[in-house]
Amino acid sequence: MGPVRPQHIATAALFLVGAVTGCSLSGLDTQYGGADASAGDGATAGDAAGKGDAPAAGDVCAPTEDCTNGVDDDCNGLADCADPSCTMAGFACTAAAIPTGWSLVAYSATTRPVCPALYGAEQAIVSDPAGAPDACGCVCSGSSAVCAGTASYSGYPNACATGATSVNLAVNNGACGAVGTTVTAGDYYQLYFASTASAQQGTCSGAGKITSAPAPTFSAGATCAAPAQLGGGCSAGVCAPPTGSVFAACVAHSGNVACPTFGFTQQVLASTGSPGYVDMRACGACPCATSLTCGTVSNVALFDNATCAGGAAYNINTGCQLAGGGAGIGSYEVAYAVSGDATCQPTGSSNPAGSVTLDANVETICCAP
Repeated sequence: MGPVRPQHIATAALFLVGAVTGCSLSGLDTQYGGADASAGDGATAGDAAGKGDAPAAGDVCAPTEDCTNGVDDDCNGLADCADPSCTMAGFACTAAAIPTGWSLVAYSATTRPVCPALYGAEQAIVSDPAGAPDACGCVCSGSSAVCAGTASYSGYPNACATGATSVNLAVNNGACGAVGTTVTAGDYYQLYFASTASAQQGTCSGAGKITSAPAPTFSAGATCAAPAQLGGGCSAGVCAPPTGSVFAACVAHSGNVACPTFGFTQQVLASTGSPGYVDMRACGACPCATSLTCGTVSNVALFDNATCAGGAAYNINTGCQLAGGGAGIGSYEVAYAVSGDATCQPTGSSNPAGSVTLDANVETICCAP
């Protein structure tokens, strides 16, 4: 038999190594990039169940856990919020799953700080608008009341006994009125006993006016948009990035809607508009009227000119009076009892009405109790 060649020895040795049951080829894995499939290396099926997907055989484990992808990146059998490294970094499971139509937001009720890391753009919001009632006064307008009616006197050819001839004159609010009549010499005259003046009101209306309006108050807060990606590892809800001490992890929905029945149950209505509220405060109706009272006619002054100038030629009152010499009469004035105010004045107060409310840009924010 001839000498054994070296290449034959190497081939035989390699065949023996490959034939040994249970032996690892890990030394060759490094050189050739093959997978080490020996028992005990990598996570078992039981390790990965319910704890995120472990990297596939041959994948390189990450040195740290990515808390937003639902994967067990560091190969410890725990994904995202189930991994202590995520919770120590501030990641936390939300109070419940995010319902369809809702968005996760970081919510601050009364401040507008910089949004937490990993959250999106900030949206200024206004909530809880309020305003003390306006102080109200009254404004009245319209024409004044006047004394109107008819003043009558009678002329007699005797001492006010029989054969009376009556003359009717408009009360005319006591102003000078034109008349064309004659007082007959030797006749007697007296006022008709039922002559009265009555108050007649023109237009009179009122409206409330604001005498002072307290400034509206509101809470100026903010929301920050949902992160681009949310993790897993939660029995309920999703793994959300830390919100810090000022913000809270809540859900938001456009419009005024009911909160979810589980997890996110505390409702806040807010506006994304500017200024975010509508001031509907006002003053109510204002009652107004005149208080003029006109009484019984006491005298009719007759003038022998057309302008009530100078002294009256005759003053006819309730007593029976002899006219004396006759005269032509061109104007008159009626005197009567009067009291009250003829101008349009408040008769009550104007009550405040309305309130400060959110404008139409309403959204609903629901947080955990």
